[in-house]
Parts: sequence; structure tokens; C-alpha cells
Amino acid sequence: MSISRFASLLDGYRYGFVDDPAFREMLAGDLADGQHRNPDKIRGYFMDTFFHLPEELEAEIDEAGFARVATAGLQRPFSAGRDLEQRWEDAEWRERLLDYLRRAEEERSLLGGERAHHDDRPAGFIAGGRACAACEVRA
Repeated sequence: MSISRFASLLDGYRYGFVDDPAFREMLAGDLADGQHRNPDKIRGYFMDTFFHLPEELEAEIDEAGFARVATAGLQRPFSAGRDLEQRWEDAEWRERLLDYLRRAEEERSLLGGERAHHDDRPAGFIAGGRACAACEVRA
């Protein structure tokens, strides 16, 4: 199981973190290469970690010598955020949201997930594999 490369984007709008320039800097790194860094240890902005794309998790399964079975989303990809109707009137905020949505709209890791509005877990996905005799095990 992995946390999606886009988890910060989703939670950033859900909880209003995108209003903080420090969070937007972290978000830029998340979207660029999956490296989530919280150097100031800001509570609620998650710990330092790596956020995957589905193909990255699948490659790790392959490299470990497992036969890949399936990859699937675990949570719904986007909650529009708090106070969307009022915030939509802010042109800068609206353009930033639309820019992020354009970047993510065809991203495979956002497709097919389920996330309840009351659920505080980050967006994620899972890829499964199984050991098999015909698979080459790599060290």
C-alpha cells in the first residue's frame, strides 16, 4: 500500500493548507518527484516521506520478484475543499485550484478511488503481488 503522489494536493484543499506558502512549497515537491519534506515539522503537514505513483509501487513489487496481481485506488480523489462557493470568488485562489486540477485530471493514480468525506486518511492506492516459482527473485 502507498500514499498517492497527490495526497497533499487533495488534503491541501480539503483542509485549507494551500493558503500557507510553506505548504505550497511542500506541495510543489510532492507533485514534482514524490519527495514530501516538512523541514519545520509543521503539525498536520505529515512527516518526511515518499509519495508514489502507481507505476512506482508496481516497479517495487516487480523488483522484489513478485508477480503483480492488481493495482487499485483506495479513496476518492478529491474533496472540493472548505467554503468552495465563497472562495471561488477569489480569482487568485480559483486559478490556483484550476491549475492544480488541470495537472491532475488525467493522472492514473487519482482514478477509481473512494474516499468518504468524514475519512481523514490520505488518498492512497494498493498494488498486490504474489510469489511464484516462475518469477525471478531479484536481490
